[in-house]
Amino acid sequence: MKRRRKVPKQVFPTGAAALYRKVLLDLVAEMREAIRTTVVEKLPNLVKESDMAAGRRTDAPEDEIDTLTENLRARFGAIVDKKRVRELVLANARQVSTFNRGQVSKQTQALVGVDLPDTERFLYSHLELYARDNVNLVTKMAAETLTKIENTVTAGARAGLRHEDIAAEVMK
Repeated sequence: MKRRRKVPKQVFPTGAAALYRKVLLDLVAEMREAIRTTVVEKLPNLVKESDMAAGRRTDAPEDEIDTLTENLRARFGAIVDKKRVRELVLANARQVSTFNRGQVSKQTQALVGVDLPDTERFLYSHLELYARDNVNLVTKMAAETLTKIENTVTAGARAGLRHEDIAAEVMK
């Protein structure tokens, strides 16, 4: 009787996971830069230091806050554009799928000595669903961040906080 070779263990796709983490962190870094240039740099004009020094409350004009919010919404829209994020997510999903297919191929080759053909066509629909879920998570994160920033700027300006304090809260 012919002795079978030892079947290799399934390996986690650490390279793909690290790359996906980097992609997500890059999106967050782009969003943080948009927040800095679109909101934080505009706060000194929004919150008048002289009024705060004199002890008067400063109610920031709503239209200025609305303009900041709309500008940030436009920047976020370009950063987390659904088509762009979908392509990034699908590229990662395909990389993981290819890696796993290679792992299974090595295992079946070692076990039965035959390389099985690609019969996982059904996975493509699952990759699409995976991409859809991830795109929704990323766009939801951007929308929640936008709402938080708008509320923070409005509350800070109405409370008469210094622009540095509002900026620190916004950049958390």
